[in-house]
Amino acid sequence: VTHGDMDIARYPERLVLTVGSVVFGLIHGHQIVPWGDVDAVCSLKRDMGVDVLVYGFSHELLVMQPDDGGLIVNPGSATGAVSVLGARSGGGRPPSFVLMDVLGSRIVVYVYTIHNDDVNVERTVYEKTARASTS
Repeated sequence: VTHGDMDIARYPERLVLTVGSVVFGLIHGHQIVPWGDVDAVCSLKRDMGVDVLVYGFSHELLVMQPDDGGLIVNPGSATGAVSVLGARSGGGRPPSFVLMDVLGSRIVVYVYTIHNDDVNVERTVYEKTARASTS
C-alpha cells in the first residue's frame, strides 16, 4: 500500500519490491507532474531503478513498454470513475482493472475492460532482459 492524495493514514510515498526476478515500483501517482505525462512517468521509473512501475491516480488505463525498457502499468478505474485529467482526457473511462502473472522474469499482463455489457480482455507479455553490466 502506498500513500494517496486523500489518505489520512500514513503509508510510504513509494514502495519497491521484488517478485521473481522483477523489481516493481509502486506509487499512488499524484506525485507525477504534470499529471498523466508519460515522459514524467518514464523518468520516475528510471529514478526509482525499477523494471515495472505501477501507479494510479489518473484513472486512465495504460500498459506500455517504454523505449528504454521495462513496463509501466496504470490499471485505470474499476468503477470507470472520471479522470482527474478532466476535459483534457475526455472525462470518464470504461471500468478497467489489471492482473499480472509473474513467472521469474516474465510477466503476463491481463487488462480487463467493460464496454456496455461486454467484458474485453487484452494480454501483454513482458520479458525482463538482462541488463548490461558496467565495469
